[in-house]
Amino acid sequence: MREGLAEQAHREVVDVVGLRPVMTFGFGRLDGAVGILVKAMKDVAETGQGTVTHPWQADTMINPLYSKDAADIFVETLFADRRFKRPIYNLGTGEYLSIREMMDLTVKVAPASGRIDFAEAPASEGGGKETPLFDYADLDSSELRQELNWVPRYGFEAGAADCIEDYLRAG
Repeated sequence: MREGLAEQAHREVVDVVGLRPVMTFGFGRLDGAVGILVKAMKDVAETGQGTVTHPWQADTMINPLYSKDAADIFVETLFADRRFKRPIYNLGTGEYLSIREMMDLTVKVAPASGRIDFAEAPASEGGGKETPLFDYADLDSSELRQELNWVPRYGFEAGAADCIEDYLRAG
């Protein structure tokens, strides 16, 4: 519905653009599918041991977006002195990593040596119903980056390091 309203507003020359972020991670909530990944990052930093569970598999490929990069592109879009070519854009860095690669980079930037394992675990979301594995087609997020000539300040590795620092500071 919102996308339809944005399309209508765009046709009527209202200065509106819709932004649809990809899988966004950062300091904060530790529930849901993204929370499973962030919790593993937090745990490896605090205890040296993290675990990734269902619905993630080690070879699942995604385009992770650090929350501070997401905020940056939202603000750049807001203050852009231009009319955009499209009414709606997918947001992302264009950096495609497997969940295993993400977790290996997390261990690399963690303050002490550690490891992140993958474990089969019963679904904890959806009222106990089986959650399907995360295996969705990723959407192209290059158009807005090209229009704004935007480059992420963090990317995954620096974003993971910053996220870990936030958790360690918070205690």
